[in-house]
Amino acid sequence: MSQAPESGDFPLEYQIDKRLLRKAVDRAVDSYDAHAQVFDEIARRVFERLDLLQDSPARILDLGTGSGRHLADLQARYPKAFLIGADIGLSALHAGAIGGWRLWPRKWRTQPGRVCMDAGHSWPFADASFELVVSNMLLPWLDNAASFASELHRVLAPGGTFFISTAGPDTLVELRNAWDAIDRATHVNALLDMHDLGDVLNRAGLADPVLDTERIDVQYKDVGVLLAELRATGCTCVLHGRRQGLMSPRVQTALASHYAQPQLRKAQPQQHELHSAANDVISATLELVVAHGWKQTGSAEPRNPGEQVVQFQPKTWRSRR
Repeated sequence: MSQAPESGDFPLEYQIDKRLLRKAVDRAVDSYDAHAQVFDEIARRVFERLDLLQDSPARILDLGTGSGRHLADLQARYPKAFLIGADIGLSALHAGAIGGWRLWPRKWRTQPGRVCMDAGHSWPFADASFELVVSNMLLPWLDNAASFASELHRVLAPGGTFFISTAGPDTLVELRNAWDAIDRATHVNALLDMHDLGDVLNRAGLADPVLDTERIDVQYKDVGVLLAELRATGCTCVLHGRRQGLMSPRVQTALASHYAQPQLRKAQPQQHELHSAANDVISATLELVVAHGWKQTGSAEPRNPGEQVVQFQPKTWRSRR
């Protein structure tokens, strides 16, 4: 993987083929729930941080909601809020909507609205539409983080907050290295470093975001199980520089061999370990990056790299004890 540019505007081989992305998301509709343990854990960790909010937001956007799997969690936490779930996958939105779906549902206090949209372009919402925007693991599927941050700033109401989770550049490093021993095609998305993401959010005018990262060790029986889970959750390679054609049995064997040799080990209990098993396993690294921050109540000019503004926290936040 080449070094991701600070703006998140990636070279062509690392850019997302949106047609294939929609197909991958739609294919995963029926299989996603059964293989979403990792994504559920990510959402749980992000939602824990919502305790930082003192005031309850009235309008909430769940960006990259898929089938709306976690809209119920947000609705339970904020029962009086108007919720919108947005995703690029139309089939996923339909699958998660009981009794049909609409942008402005009649029973908006009990049924979130759903919007099919591409977050890589202009978002179909008015300025200052939401007090809270949550987005879990969407950024890896966007070509330009600067455009995302700009739209995020636009749709947030003054004083509104955001919580974002994404994957850092060490995610799936084992799979990337195994593929590097086989060919020179691109197999793993280009991912922004935590510090670069912070700079992108800052330049969009968002108040100094707080970012942190942790490495999570996800274990699988073998590389075939890992690849099956990626397919089942829609996380297949949809890059313009992807390997063309189907994977032959010879390539599958070679990939498993290159992956397993440096990674094979006995599963040991660890603090950040998922999918552990009693037999020999392979490990897949997830570098989880979480960012949260807010939109200033006054007008905020985009900042140049290296500029910093010292300010007090707004009243909507309380210190974590």
